Amino acid sequence: MISLQKVSKQFGKKVLFGEADFQVHLSDRIGLIGPNGSGKSTLFSLILGEQSPDNGLIEKNKNMVVGCLKQEEEEGNLSCTLIEEMVNKCPTLTRLKERILFLQAEVSQEENPEKIQTIMQHLGEHQTEFESRGGYDLEYQAKRILFGLGFGEEDLNRALREFSGGWRMRICLAKLLLQEPDLLLLDEPTNHLDLESVLWLEEFIRAYQGSVIIISHDRKFLNRTVTRIVEIDQQLLNQYKGNYDDFIEQKKVRDEISKASYKNQQRKIEATERFIEKFRYKASKARQVQSRVKSLNKMEKVQLDQEASRFSIKIPSPPRSGKIVLDLKNIEKGYERKVVYKGLNLTIKRGDRIALVGPNGSGKSTLLKIMAGVLDIDRGEVSLGHNVSRAYFAQHQLEILNPELTVLEEIDPCLDQNAGISSRSFLGAFLFMGDDVFKKVSVLSGGEKNRLVLAKMIISSPNFLLLDEPTNHLDIPSRDCLQDALSQYQGTICMISHDRLFINQLANHIIRIENGQLETFLGNYDEYQLQMQDRKKISATERISPAKPGLVKSREQKRKEAEKRNEKYRRLNPIQKESEGIQKELNSILERMDQLNKLFTDPGFYETEGFTKKLKEYKELEAQNEWLTDRWTELEEQKEAIEKECNEDQ
Repeated sequence: MISLQKVSKQFGKKVLFGEADFQVHLSDRIGLIGPNGSGKSTLFSLILGEQSPDNGLIEKNKNMVVGCLKQEEEEGNLSCTLIEEMVNKCPTLTRLKERILFLQAEVSQEENPEKIQTIMQHLGEHQTEFESRGGYDLEYQAKRILFGLGFGEEDLNRALREFSGGWRMRICLAKLLLQEPDLLLLDEPTNHLDLESVLWLEEFIRAYQGSVIIISHDRKFLNRTVTRIVEIDQQLLNQYKGNYDDFIEQKKVRDEISKASYKNQQRKIEATERFIEKFRYKASKARQVQSRVKSLNKMEKVQLDQEASRFSIKIPSPPRSGKIVLDLKNIEKGYERKVVYKGLNLTIKRGDRIALVGPNGSGKSTLLKIMAGVLDIDRGEVSLGHNVSRAYFAQHQLEILNPELTVLEEIDPCLDQNAGISSRSFLGAFLFMGDDVFKKVSVLSGGEKNRLVLAKMIISSPNFLLLDEPTNHLDIPSRDCLQDALSQYQGTICMISHDRLFINQLANHIIRIENGQLETFLGNYDEYQLQMQDRKKISATERISPAKPGLVKSREQKRKEAEKRNEKYRRLNPIQKESEGIQKELNSILERMDQLNKLFTDPGFYETEGFTKKLKEYKELEAQNEWLTDRWTELEEQKEAIEKECNEDQ
C-alpha cells in the first residue's frame, strides 16, 4: 500500500528522519510511538502528501484513500445537525467503487498467493455489496458509530455549534470511521473519549478491514488494537512484531545487545587510539598507523538509545484527615429539564481510591465536581470531613494558567519557603529542566501544561485528590511516573480516567454510575470487569432458564456470591500471573535449548572455541528448566486447592 524508502526530513537544524524505511501492508495494525517532537505527526503529514521528504522516495497505491484524525478540530458547517453532517460527508456508493478499484490494483501487484486469495475474497464481498444494494444504509451506519462513541438519540438533531470542542473531536472521529478509508491514521484517538467509548473503538478497530496506524499514549489501547509497533528512534523507524508489551520485551533485548556492542567497540577504539598515539612518530610504524586511522574513520559507530525522559514525583505526606473524608446526603442535581441525581447518598472514607465509571452522560464529571465543591447542588447536604483539604484537577483547569507568566513564575508563589526544596528542583521532578523553567505558559504543549497544573496541585499537599482525566496529553513514561507517585500517595483519591491501566494500578473501589444510581465494587478495574462478566453470565442463564417461584435470589444473596467470586479472584490472580510468567520463560528456555542442541549435532562444533561456553550455557538452562517446572507444578496445585475450597463454600 505504502512504501517509504530512505526518507529524510528535517526542520532547521533538527533532523527527524535520516534514510528511514517503512512499509504499510493491507490490514496492518500499527502503533507509532516515540518521544514528543520525534516526528510522529510529521510522518502522518508525509503519508498524506501534505509535506514532501527532503530525500528518499514515498510510493503509494494511487487508488488508495487515506483518512486522518488530527489533534486539531476540523471546521464544519456549525448550523448543520449532527446526523446531516455525518451523512452529507460520506458519499458511500462512490467510496465503495473506489475501494473495488483499490483492491483490483492490489491484486495486480501482489505476488503472494495467500494474500491474493485474501484480497480476492474482500473484492468479491465489496462487489456483491455494490451490485446488490447500490450502497450502504448511511444513516444506520452513522447512528451505529455515533452511539458507539457516546452520542445519544437526542443528539442527532442538535446543531454542531451546540457541541463543545471535545465533542466536536468525537464527531470528526465518527465521520472518519463512517468513510472507511483504506488507511486510517489516528492521532491520539482516545484523548476525548470516555472509557465506554474507548472499549467500543477498540472493537471497531479490531474488526476494521482497512489498515490502521495509531499514535497513542494509552498502553492498554495499543495492546488491544495493534500487531506491530514502529518506534521513531535516532532518526530511524525501528519495527517490532506484536503489541506494546511485546515491544517493551524486545526493546530490552535489543538495548542489551546494543550496549554490549557499544562496549566492545569502545574497547576496540581505545586500543586503536593508544596504538596510534604510541607509534604516531615512528617511521617504521607509519603504514600501520595510517591503516588504523583509516579504520577508525570508516568505522560505523554504534549509537546507544537515549533514555526516555520521565518525571519522578515524590508527593509529600499530606496531613492526616478524619476517617470520613466526604459525606453526600440526599443529593439532587439537574440541568434544565434533565435530572442527573435524585436522593444520592455516598460516603468516602480515608484511604479510599475510587474510580468512577459508567456510560457517557451518566454524571461522572458532575459527581466529581460536586465532591470538589466547584458545582452547586439543587438539594441535599455535602459534608467535608475533619481536616480535609481538597485538590481538583480537570482539563479546563489548564486555562487557569497565566499565558504571560513563565513556568517558574507560576510555581514560585505556590511553594512553601520552609519546604526545604527550591522551585527549580521541584520543577525538575516534572521534567522542566534547565532553561525550560523560563518558558512562557503560552508556548507550552498540552502535556507540559498538564504537568505544570499537576505540579501546582501536588505542591499544596492536599489529602483528598479529585482527578478528571489526569493522564490526557501525557506520554507513556510520564503516565507511568504519575501512576508510581500516586501509588505511594497516603491520602484519598477519586478519579475519572479512560486509561484502564492507570485505574487498575490505583483503584481499590470502582463506582459504576448509571441512570443516576451508584453501585460500588470492591477491588481494582480487573476485578470489577470479572464481576460484570459473571453478572452477564448469570443474566444470560436466567433468560434461558427463568428462576422458579421461591428460588429468586435476594440482593443480599447476590452480594455474598459476588464477594466470594471477588475473594476467589484475589487469591487466584497473583498465582495465575506468576504461572503465566513461568510458562513464557519456560518457552524461551526450551527454544534456546533446541538451538543449542542443533549446534551440538554438528561434530565440527566440538572443536570450536565456543563449545565450552555453549555447553555451560546449556547446563544452566537445564537447571533453570527443572526449577521452573517444579515451581509451575507447585502453583498449579495451589490453584486446584483454592478452586476446590471455593467450590465447597458455595
